[in-house]
Amino acid sequence: MSNPDKKSPNLSHLDHSSEENVVNSNNKRLRIKSHEVVNKPKRKRITPYQLTVLSDLFASTDTPNYQLRENTASKLNMTNREVQVWFQNRRAKVNRNRLQEQKKHDPFMPFGEEHSTYDSQSSVTSSNSSTPTLYPQLSPQMRAIDILALAAEYVQRCDEEKRLTEERRKCWRPWD
Repeated sequence: MSNPDKKSPNLSHLDHSSEENVVNSNNKRLRIKSHEVVNKPKRKRITPYQLTVLSDLFASTDTPNYQLRENTASKLNMTNREVQVWFQNRRAKVNRNRLQEQKKHDPFMPFGEEHSTYDSQSSVTSSNSSTPTLYPQLSPQMRAIDILALAAEYVQRCDEEKRLTEERRKCWRPWD
């Protein structure tokens, strides 16, 4: 009783499960079958030997030039870009650890060892006032509560300096 010319049952609802809706740069929805989606290659892990060589090189220089990266990459069976990214990541890790150590010692200390007092780029100068006018350098890693604490401390210092200035002025000119 089966008819050879009869079409197979409609399974289009099953086909949709293997499709993904993707929005392109023009905000148009496209349907891409999951087997057509190109996945990124899996992340490569470095070997202990590669880590040792890269760490030793980092100890001598944290910013190797192109030729040094090329030589290291060929020695370690890596690409120049992989070596470059490893060094970028390691520098970021060192900076992050350094900032955390600084914060442990003095949470209100401005960030960055290269800025021993305050960031001169963000300073505001005033020639006739003794009120502190320098702002501490803020780090993008700072939480909002830490920024608020720094701001409160700064305002307190300004208020105290203003009060002391007024007291000094009155001592010299008691008729005011």
